[in-house]
Amino acid sequence: MSHLATPALLTHLKSLYPPSSPPTSAHEYLLNPYIFAAPVVFASFNYPDAIPAVFSTALHDIKTLGATEDEQKRLVRKIRDALFKCGILIGYPKAINGLVALYNATPENLRDKHMIRDKFLPTDHWTSSGQKYFNETYGETAHQTQTLLEAIYPDFGFFCITHAYGYAYSFSELISGLENSYIMLVSNIAMDVPRQIEWHLNGSLRNGGTPEQVKAVREIAVQVGKAAGAVWRNEIPQLQQ
Repeated sequence: MSHLATPALLTHLKSLYPPSSPPTSAHEYLLNPYIFAAPVVFASFNYPDAIPAVFSTALHDIKTLGATEDEQKRLVRKIRDALFKCGILIGYPKAINGLVALYNATPENLRDKHMIRDKFLPTDHWTSSGQKYFNETYGETAHQTQTLLEAIYPDFGFFCITHAYGYAYSFSELISGLENSYIMLVSNIAMDVPRQIEWHLNGSLRNGGTPEQVKAVREIAVQVGKAAGAVWRNEIPQLQQ
């Protein structure tokens, strides 16, 4: 067990996301975003050694709840896809370290050997799906935000829509649009960027989270950050609801 991802911390993180009652099935358990939010924040602070403890604890918990092998694979895939997606924000060297740590902790029968995304889909597909998800996330501020991204560097604006929001984020077979927002929220909390934290607090609401759920995810990120020794230079924005 990692000296950071202690049993006490993980038990506390599990209890933060509503409902507070213990899950009665592996399916219910896998709806708790702590399973991927904690690994993302640990990766953000470059503590990949804490990720296996989160995974092993969650795997033990869902096995106790009678998880099938498919449900066990889904746990691995959710954490792995979250680490892949967060690399856009926290930096891929840290995401790679997290993915390696997860891979080494994953039993052979739960490792994927083939891609999950369809590598033959054309760029236009990802541009279209990325634009849709971007609009859903930013709502009435989507045009203003996209205009800013394109103005500061047109190439970056294209990358954000097609590759970040398209290829990475809009793929939702493993992680839903709401869970994507959670990934972006906790990554930005770790990165200490208030403007973007506010974007994704509100984006989490637009993608279907309740105020209680969004506040809980914020708190998960804060608690993991504190365990990793984080010192924030800026005040972490609160959800204004």
